[in-house]
Amino acid sequence: MAPRGSISGIVFDHDSGDIVPRASVVILGTLIGAATDSAGGFMIQGVPVGTFDVQVSIIGYRTAVVRNVHVRADMHVSLPIALSQVILDLGEFEVIAPIRLSSASPEMPVSIHKLPKKELLSIGRGLNDPLRALSLMPGVSQTKVDRNDLLVRGGSPSENLIVVDGIELPSISHFATQGSSTGSTSFIDLELIESASLSAGGFGARYGDKTSAVVDLRIRDPRNDRFTFRPNVSATQVGLNTEGPLPGGGSILLSARRSYLDKVFEIYGFGFIPHFTDGLLKACLPIGSSDRISVLAVGAIDGFSLMNESTEHRLQNSRMMFNDQSRFAAAVTWRHIFTSGYMSVSSAYTRSEYEYRQNDPSLAPWFTGSSDDRTYSGQIDALFKIGRTSEFAGGMSIRLLDFKGAINSLAAGPSAVNYEVIPKTSGSIDMTSFKSAAYLQFSHSVGPATITAGLRGDYYEMTGKSLYLAPRLSLNLAISPGINLKASAGRYFQSPNPLWFTATSFNRTLTPFGADHLIVGGEIFVGPDVLIGVEGYQKRYFDYPSSLNRRYLIMANTGAGLGGSAEGFASFGIDSLVNKGSGRSRGVEFFIQKMLSGTPWYGILSISHSRTEYTALDGIARPSSHDQPWTVAIALGWYIGESWELGTKFRYYAGTPYTPTGTAFEKGYNSTRIGGDHNLDLYVARRWSFSGWKLNTYVSILNVYNRKPTEPPIFEKISGKQHIPGLGIIPTIGVSVEF
Repeated sequence: MAPRGSISGIVFDHDSGDIVPRASVVILGTLIGAATDSAGGFMIQGVPVGTFDVQVSIIGYRTAVVRNVHVRADMHVSLPIALSQVILDLGEFEVIAPIRLSSASPEMPVSIHKLPKKELLSIGRGLNDPLRALSLMPGVSQTKVDRNDLLVRGGSPSENLIVVDGIELPSISHFATQGSSTGSTSFIDLELIESASLSAGGFGARYGDKTSAVVDLRIRDPRNDRFTFRPNVSATQVGLNTEGPLPGGGSILLSARRSYLDKVFEIYGFGFIPHFTDGLLKACLPIGSSDRISVLAVGAIDGFSLMNESTEHRLQNSRMMFNDQSRFAAAVTWRHIFTSGYMSVSSAYTRSEYEYRQNDPSLAPWFTGSSDDRTYSGQIDALFKIGRTSEFAGGMSIRLLDFKGAINSLAAGPSAVNYEVIPKTSGSIDMTSFKSAAYLQFSHSVGPATITAGLRGDYYEMTGKSLYLAPRLSLNLAISPGINLKASAGRYFQSPNPLWFTATSFNRTLTPFGADHLIVGGEIFVGPDVLIGVEGYQKRYFDYPSSLNRRYLIMANTGAGLGGSAEGFASFGIDSLVNKGSGRSRGVEFFIQKMLSGTPWYGILSISHSRTEYTALDGIARPSSHDQPWTVAIALGWYIGESWELGTKFRYYAGTPYTPTGTAFEKGYNSTRIGGDHNLDLYVARRWSFSGWKLNTYVSILNVYNRKPTEPPIFEKISGKQHIPGLGIIPTIGVSVEF
């Protein structure tokens, strides 16, 4: 008998979250199908191996088609499917087109880009990182090959909000820079993510305490029919995923990984070896047809082994800030669906521990630091539908911060890199503080126009018990079928990093800084699987913390990379800081996305032109350290039958500013720009399906033509030599087994 698999899922209302019973679910091109039960669920057994489109339809909703569902031998596919309501005219029969590509919603009305699972897996293959996949989206500056920093529309990586299954996390990256949302590579396995989206600005009132972007990751639900195991191994790590049913109709997913980078770093001649361990747990438990409890836990432990036996390695290691760190987060969420909407209640705990060190070539310490950051939080969100044209959303959150930190900076004088004068300081802090927030948002459709207005209030105890109000307004106008115009304006606030309070008590008078977003754009849908979009934006920063010691320095220019002496330890807040910096970022973005569909290929083209400037206390408007006037990104993928997959990514990006060696920093800061750069990645994947198990393999080559990235030269004051960093070609392989 030919090998077969199964497809199950749940069908729900896109706006209210209500389950949709009695919907018809059909696998197009076959005679196989099912109807959803009273809980909105369906199960289709005996599906032939292959790639299919799954159609869901019911009167009163737009017909939805889930493209490119891949069914494998003895394997199970789970599909959450959202339907959008339509107003029926019973006097005239109307054929409703499948759901379009647009991910816009009242919560994310503009500047939103989404990667479904298949495209996400293909684009992120190699380094297994959803943040690197999202870096191809318009408005994102390209960063070093060893970092996944998201620099969105001129902002720093500390300005991004990371949301995983509705829970806010400080970071999901190994070797993160403290206070930044990004690091070297994600500690969430790409295979576990159902979808990833990036809002580059203009997001709704639900999201706050960040001024640039929102990254939203959805972890797929575990399968609930039987247990499966997936061991995997690549050139850099080994791991195991397992999932299956729990008593009472629930399900659980477990994942664990461990790196082994010794040989890789020896080949490249590094004097250090990073090592990491990470894990994830997700459990789901339905309670009747209207309630659901989910549990999410993630964690990571990172560290470095230094090989300081040779003079060359000691000199190499003296250029870098090393940090051992551990991160853990756990959350419980209860979601209740009622007739006209839903409500969710969540409680979360996060903890991040860091131990920093940077030594000079004689192994004497230049900088040491440590911190322990714990957050206890609770959040309530609700949405109510008012007829078919309006919706009301609101919520509130409260967070208890428990932060301990210590910093000892000994880096002044001869240890300075590129002759920058670095403050010598030490300090510690032990603080607890509350943050709370509440928001209201109303959306109403009048004919082809949808208007959304929201107001968010954030209260920060640690900055003088002040309340900050942030209004948001957006408009979406459907001028014809398949053509939409969009606009958004809003104010966003962000609290200062508690790490900046550590070195000097002077910084404990800092208040939140802010940004005003103005965005206009449009999108055209070409068929059900092609989206063409263009947007223009302007973002103005105000009250940004800036240095009294180094009057050219604004904190927006810190936080990318590993930090340390390369940026004068500035990201740790060792300077005396005041809220007197400002900035402006403006740009135009063009975007084309072709999704996987009946044609077995996908494609992405993004072109961004922007300029970002910041003004610190010296009053001079200088280019941002992350300013890249032009970025171009292309991704293409092709599925050949059921067994082969080919893909490529190309990036071009203009050079960023830097301060040339030997110049006075106040005059020469960010006065020179490195040259532009480009790189090409390729990958090939091959799958074998057998009765009861499957073998997956891939080969990925980053920087195929071995082009060394253009980076600012580093002058070694002690050795008197100039070091030009950069990696060349990076090949990797991977093998996994599913059974």
